[in-house]
Amino acid sequence: MKHPVPLLRTRQDYFDLFKKINQPLQPFYRASGAQIDYIHQGVGYGNKIAGMEGFSRVLWGAGPAIDQLDERWLKLILSGIKAGTDPSHPDYWGEIHERDQRMVEMPAMLLALYHHEQLLWKKLDTGEKSQIIHWFSQIFEYECADGNWQFFKIIVGTIIQKFGYPVKESALKEAFDNIENCYLQNGWYRDSSRGRQDYYNPFAFHYYGLIYSVLEPEKPISQIYKNRAIDFSRDYIHFFAEDGANVPFGRSMIYRFAVSSFWSAMLWADLLPFKLGEIKGLVNRNIRWWMQKEIFDEKGILNIGYTYPQLTLTEPYNSTLSPLWLNKIFLLLALPEDHEYWTAKEMPMPIREGTKLLSEANLLIQHDNGHTFFLNAGQLGPNFHTLTNEKYLKFAYSSQFGFSIPRANQLKAEMAMDSMLGIQRADTYITTSFKNESIKTYGQFIVRNNVRDIVCKKEVLASTWEPTLQAK
Repeated sequence: MKHPVPLLRTRQDYFDLFKKINQPLQPFYRASGAQIDYIHQGVGYGNKIAGMEGFSRVLWGAGPAIDQLDERWLKLILSGIKAGTDPSHPDYWGEIHERDQRMVEMPAMLLALYHHEQLLWKKLDTGEKSQIIHWFSQIFEYECADGNWQFFKIIVGTIIQKFGYPVKESALKEAFDNIENCYLQNGWYRDSSRGRQDYYNPFAFHYYGLIYSVLEPEKPISQIYKNRAIDFSRDYIHFFAEDGANVPFGRSMIYRFAVSSFWSAMLWADLLPFKLGEIKGLVNRNIRWWMQKEIFDEKGILNIGYTYPQLTLTEPYNSTLSPLWLNKIFLLLALPEDHEYWTAKEMPMPIREGTKLLSEANLLIQHDNGHTFFLNAGQLGPNFHTLTNEKYLKFAYSSQFGFSIPRANQLKAEMAMDSMLGIQRADTYITTSFKNESIKTYGQFIVRNNVRDIVCKKEVLASTWEPTLQAK
């Protein structure tokens, strides 16, 4: 299912787009509002948390739009947060644990209570406020993943303090320190000590860092986060083609135009590394490019996939409602009515170098007649995400051509070795069925799965891959 291409000129246009994407979910909310029951496949953290995930991810857009929502929608949000944090309610979100998915969903809910001069927070009584703070404060007692998740503690803690409640300062300090441990240089982070450089830089690290800088503008680290985002923006603009497409690369591609939420956060933090019209054009072209693809199901709800429904490329942490992460782009709606963005005219892409070296990501980006593509030396680090070899280690990635992913890697026919070099094991045999006969053939195919000795220059990209053909 496709929607008409949106105009995207005024604040109302963006709000209408937010409603178009999220209103189809309303029949699937539980009576309490605390969960959305629209689950079509299993996920590691279970369907109950997936329902809570859906509730929260709508709030990435509903929070900034709080002043535009009707009373029914406001009541649904408040009812959901109250029920979800009430241990006596059947839809209680429960006690969390180490590295819990519910940590991921906390910031959007607290930000929704905080936006527009704490409009929703002021509708709660003292007991309800204490109950909510108690539930969210669980995050400080447990370990978060050591990458961008550390910002969840930072944002949750900062808003709790803004509401006038104490926070475990040692947990906050540790989170800030862990973020610093992820920082590389020139605006780039790696996502944890084992992590890679991908779209989690724009729609996670910088997005959260810029939110923090708005919440705490006087803190010295806020200016550091802003400076890093400005540095990163000069590289990140090369991820987009002139037609609005962003280059598919890395994990979590089901979040679609969440990749442009970085620019929303830059605007909210009052940072303009490019002309306002250029940023508006970039954001709008990306949204329109996506809205012309098959990203909605027959009910008008976001499907799982990339430009069409596709389960194979998903991650173990993707539920039916995970794609709602793209609501992050609607941080734009936190801009005031009189912000210049709403009257700015779209402008074409700023003039860019035809070739851009991104040493921190081991990429050489080229722009050629509207086609943007990455030449990739590969990234260090173990393969701890689904289809890492295909998502991070192909030789090239393109804005015009999606890359292939395999369903298995035993036989040549099962592999998808575009922009890859495959080596077939000669010391292993596989017995399989073909045309009703059992056949014995060589297997398995091995592709680049790790690299070392990386060289990144405009003249040449190089790295060493040493296939392990025998068990150690």
